[in-house]
Amino acid sequence: MIDGGASQQATLPMQTSQTRMEQSAPRGKVWIRRHNDGSKCDVIVSFGADEMVLQLPDYGAAVKWAQMEAKSRRITAEL
Repeated sequence: MIDGGASQQATLPMQTSQTRMEQSAPRGKVWIRRHNDGSKCDVIVSFGADEMVLQLPDYGAAVKWAQMEAKSRRITAEL
């Protein structure tokens, strides 16, 4: 039987604001921790449940490394 020209549309699930926020939420973080006892700094890269810590000799090197990590992983940097 032919349907008198009426077309059927596939129903797609509507995207809620919560799912849009989850998709745009940052996947990780990069930040710098300074030590009180000297010029050493740590760059902490947090990605989900994993965390990587890099110890660098000074703040300038830490900033450069943190920016590189944030750019390569496409995550936010708190500098």
